[in-house]
Amino acid sequence: MSVGVFSRQCVEAMLRLYDPVQQFWRSMRQHFVTFDHTRSGKISIKEFRKVLRQFRVNLSEEEFFQLTSFFDKNTTGKISYNDL
Repeated sequence: MSVGVFSRQCVEAMLRLYDPVQQFWRSMRQHFVTFDHTRSGKISIKEFRKVLRQFRVNLSEEEFFQLTSFFDKNTTGKISYNDL
């Protein structure tokens, strides 16, 4: 996993993400796989946000930006859902 820099906002977003991921990982992963048409283990940032919202993880724009910047350090526009 190649990740970016931790910022305060990124840490806060990860902390907010932790409980839902722990609680709903199997269901979340099924949603991620549904969006992963190429079975690459990665989904677009837009699809990532959709899944988070489906599980009531509503991050501010800044938190979401920091989180995606961390998980998409190379700015590919894709998030590896296995890295969560």
